Amino acid sequence: MLASALSPTQDLVAVLIVVFDALRKCGSPEVIVSDGGTVFSAKRLLTAYAALGVRREQIPQGQPWTNYIESPFGSCGA
Repeated sequence: MLASALSPTQDLVAVLIVVFDALRKCGSPEVIVSDGGTVFSAKRLLTAYAALGVRREQIPQGQPWTNYIESPFGSCGA
């Protein structure tokens, strides 16, 4: 699942809106990958991930791009 939105700031509310909209459309994945931004490790978001059984992985620092061509992922069709 890939989700994004335009927002004047990257705050917790904006992230929660995007994540929960994607989860609503696609269901819960096994893993969500994000950068090391503090908003992605906010207690409220991590609590939601734990409740849904979603593991959070972090892109290694200094590696803003990862090679998804070799990683199996799919689309929920949304």
